[in-house]
Amino acid sequence: MGLSYAAAEALFVEGRFQDLLRQAEWTGVEAARNHSPEMRALLGNVLICTGSLEAAKRLILPNLSPSVPAGVRSRSEQVLGLVARREGDLQASIQHFQHGVRLGQEAADVKQ
Repeated sequence: MGLSYAAAEALFVEGRFQDLLRQAEWTGVEAARNHSPEMRALLGNVLICTGSLEAAKRLILPNLSPSVPAGVRSRSEQVLGLVARREGDLQASIQHFQHGVRLGQEAADVKQ
């Protein structure tokens, strides 16, 4: 887990998903629970991009806890919205995206 969040975000922005997973020492959902909620949200996004929808969903669910900062929960809801959309559940997708926007507003996180 030597990869910093900033370095992981840079790899994500560059679309270097496999490099990110390798450098984050991705071995599965259970091991990734040791990462910070922020890193889990980012990894969830990466997993969607690599086609691992179920792993993304399982990794993100703990991030919905009220103890997780609203900005991170916002990104996590966006990940779940993307998963739902890819699975063809447009109603759930819209609900996750809307909840993500509300959490982003609550956190005053313009990006989210």
